[in-house]
Parts: sequence; structure tokens; C-alpha cells
Amino acid sequence: MKIKLILEVRVDIDPAHEEEFNRWYNTNHVPNIVKCPGFISGRRYRSVRGEPKFMALYEIESVDALKSPEYERERGWSEFEPFIKNLSWNLYTEIFEYHK
Repeated sequence: MKIKLILEVRVDIDPAHEEEFNRWYNTNHVPNIVKCPGFISGRRYRSVRGEPKFMALYEIESVDALKSPEYERERGWSEFEPFIKNLSWNLYTEIFEYHK
């Protein structure tokens, strides 16, 4: 059985570039990342309050998903890099699950 992990990426973007960044992130970045080996799904969220304003969560099969050449090629966002701040990411492994 493969271990499932959550990759969390949080970021703020200069408001002048927010619309273009969100369009690119939703239509290009997330779909291309999820096509990479070992990625299962991707979701994005906007903060209700506080910073960073945006968060993406990716479900991945194992840490090996972060080592593939495909992921290395797709993970960047060089055209937006000058406008990004508060970038952080973390990797989580599930320790408990409950369903109603």
C-alpha cells in the first residue's frame, strides 16, 4: 500500500498580478503538476483572513513524486517570481482519518 502525503504550498502575490497569476495557476500550473508521476489531485484555496492569501494542496503517493524530472520541470513559476512573497511549503503524512 502506498503512503499518501499532502503537499501544502502557500503564497502571496502582488495584487497587480493576482488575476493573471490565479488564471495561470488554475488552468496551467495545477493541471500540469497533477499530471506528474505520483500526484493524485490538486486543490487551491483563498484565505478567509490572514496571510498568505493562497494555498494549494496536492495529494501525492509518496515523497518520490517530488523527485521526478516531470515535477522539477513543472514546479516553477518564473514569470511570477518577482511578484511572489511569503512563499512556504510543507509535506504532511496522514496520521488519522475519520468519516461521518
